[in-house]
Amino acid sequence: MAKKKELIEWLMGLENDVILDKIDELKKQNTYDFGNNFQTGLKLEEFRSEIKKRIQNYSSNK
Repeated sequence: MAKKKELIEWLMGLENDVILDKIDELKKQNTYDFGNNFQTGLKLEEFRSEIKKRIQNYSSNK
């Protein structure tokens, strides 16, 4: 939490437009587009298959 507060204080005093633009680009890269990801997500059978693989992989790693 202290790190977040320190970053907020640093951002509030920042006046360099180049750095602010780069931070804005980073923010845009890290946003989650639920609607788009939902449409391109796994179908039910693909989801089940992936879960089975993960469970088998987890069981074999023990």
